[in-house]
Formats: sequence, structure tokens, C-alpha cells
Amino acid sequence: MKDKKKSDLFDIKSIPAIQIIDAMGDGISVQDTDFRVLYQNQAHIKMANGEFVGEYCYKAYAHSDQVCKNCPVAASFKDGNVHSLIKPSPIGRDIPDIEIKASPLKGPSGKIIAGIEIVRDITERMKTEARLA
Repeated sequence: MKDKKKSDLFDIKSIPAIQIIDAMGDGISVQDTDFRVLYQNQAHIKMANGEFVGEYCYKAYAHSDQVCKNCPVAASFKDGNVHSLIKPSPIGRDIPDIEIKASPLKGPSGKIIAGIEIVRDITERMKTEARLA
């Protein structure tokens, strides 16, 4: 790899960011500060069983009338830090164990304008941890 000239290397900046995000295996969702879904990548649409752009995330994903109790996006809005949450699958339901990691998205002024959540299926990891325990 060191033998290649810089001009011979692929320019990752030539690919639009949205194309990179859509190619990821983890689900990605972006919500505004009112918790309305602004964007879902294809993996997230599949995990959430549908596209919910324009809807409140708590209604779309948790079927609730209010922001979820331990919402990592809400926590990120409050303090500007990255927050995580592990949600085990309900017993007897064919829903994966998931880990949600949320980060604030800041505008040019530094003000938080949205939250990004990455949702990862951790079912196999949880099974392995249970076997090892």
C-alpha cells in the first residue's frame, strides 16, 4: 500500500455521505429535537419494519405517546454526549436484542439540531454471554 502514489488512491470524499450511511449494516436513524424521524437508512427500515420519516420516533418504534424512559437520544440532547442503551428482546417474541448508541448532531453554531442513533442487532452476542455466564 505504501507503494501507491497519493493520486492513485481512491478518493472517499467523492462518495456522498448518505451513500456510505446507506451501505452500513447497522441501522441508522436521525431525529430532530422534537423526536420526529428525519432519516432512516435501509438497515434501520428493515429493523423497524417500516419507514417512519415524519413520525415521532417514540410512536413509530415504541408505540408510545411519550419519549421513551431511558432514551439515549433524549440523553444526548440534554448533555451533548454519546449515550448507549441495550434493549433485550421480550421473552417469547421474535425481536432481536439491540444496542442503541445515540450522538447529538450539531449545526454550524454548535447548537444541537438533531440526534443520530445507531441500532445494532446484538442477539448473538447476548446468547454467547448467557452461555458463558
